[in-house]
Amino acid sequence: MTENRPEVHFNSENSLRPQSIFRGAMPLLAGLMLEQLIGFTDVLFLGRYGEAELAAAGVAGILVLLFMMLGWGYCVGAQSLMSRANGGGDRARVGIVFRQSAIFLFLAGVVIALASPSIFDLTLAQSIHSKEVEEAARSYVLWRVAALPVAFLCLLFRAFFVSILRPRVLTISSSAMVLANCGLNAVLIFGLGPFPELGIAGAAIASAVSEVVCLIVFGVRLFMEKRWMEAVLSASWRPQREVQKALFQLGRWLMLQEAVAFGVWLFFFVSVENVAGERGLAITNVVRQLGAILFLFVHAFGSTAGSLAMNLVGAKKPELISRASRTGLWVCAAAMAPLAVFYAAAPDTVLGLITNFPDLIHDARNTYYVMIVSYMLTVPCYYFFFIIGTLGFARASFWVSITSALTYALYVAILSGYTTNPAVLWTSDFVYGFVLGIGTWLVWRSPQARKLREARTDAL
Repeated sequence: MTENRPEVHFNSENSLRPQSIFRGAMPLLAGLMLEQLIGFTDVLFLGRYGEAELAAAGVAGILVLLFMMLGWGYCVGAQSLMSRANGGGDRARVGIVFRQSAIFLFLAGVVIALASPSIFDLTLAQSIHSKEVEEAARSYVLWRVAALPVAFLCLLFRAFFVSILRPRVLTISSSAMVLANCGLNAVLIFGLGPFPELGIAGAAIASAVSEVVCLIVFGVRLFMEKRWMEAVLSASWRPQREVQKALFQLGRWLMLQEAVAFGVWLFFFVSVENVAGERGLAITNVVRQLGAILFLFVHAFGSTAGSLAMNLVGAKKPELISRASRTGLWVCAAAMAPLAVFYAAAPDTVLGLITNFPDLIHDARNTYYVMIVSYMLTVPCYYFFFIIGTLGFARASFWVSITSALTYALYVAILSGYTTNPAVLWTSDFVYGFVLGIGTWLVWRSPQARKLREARTDAL
């Protein structure tokens, strides 16, 4: 039985080996990739349904991600506290942080879901020129955010299992999500058997139901982990001011920065639609989905290295953080290199995975190559940015992100007045990544970060 399994003890030396970091990151990467397939399969089916729906899914998906990132920012703070408690062997503290986070996230998800129609009217409805794209985007957003409280809890479970160094659970939950989403997409988008043809609304409903499936899997897995189940259930459901304060101190800056970052990204999509039309927006959505897969490597290895760093703090060995971070970066680069080479060598094959419209594939090539080069050059920037956020430098990472986002938005606004070429507009990714990298480097070299990494200290 699972409850009789020996406890997993944190071994700081073994955890620094490249193979250990790789093994720790791969389940998270697999889980992230499978979850990315939720949006990917939406686009995959819609890319064979209609170009207007494909374009709408791109801009609507960014608004949904903006909502999701509010929860993700809070969960990074929760993951930081749970990782630190786990490194110190305090299982009860992990349970308290988890339960307090669940209270806030569920209520926040309900509030955002109820406010989403008004938010859509104030943002996308005022910005999109094509009425067909606007109506399709509205349908996608309203159906998709219906499951936002559930999606927030799934994010918390992911942070929980990563913090206790059991990321393999993510592969199981994400596999269930993808299977549910793929099956429902085929049935609901095109209308198979007794089900009506729902188009883009069917894609959103499929994604929402898949979030529920994911939460069920997480709940079953937690029930199987008897000792962790007891730690979660023994915590109080009453809001605890000191815990919420600590969570907000770490998470509020990340919540704000992700809201601004995705708000700026939404501005980019709207700018593309305004100057390049429906075709330009469809190209941007296709390229974004493919680029997001590359970015998942940075997310997985950066999150793993950050969680490892906080476990080192909890184990009173913060002087090993720099070594762990450097090792993780090289392992990350080596892991993503084969996929990047395949991307570059077979553009038509890769683009053909998303859509079967030949003209769209042809027009997307230049933008596609700009995306590949920008991601390859900015891997260290994003990787270390994940680490400093998880280490607790939330306010610093907030200002780095805000500066990068505003620079990015200014660049896009200026460039939009001179070009209608999506590939040229996509050079804004270079600007964002390099500004982010400069800011991250300054934080990493700051006296506070040096003190944390170089001295045996428990201060954060």
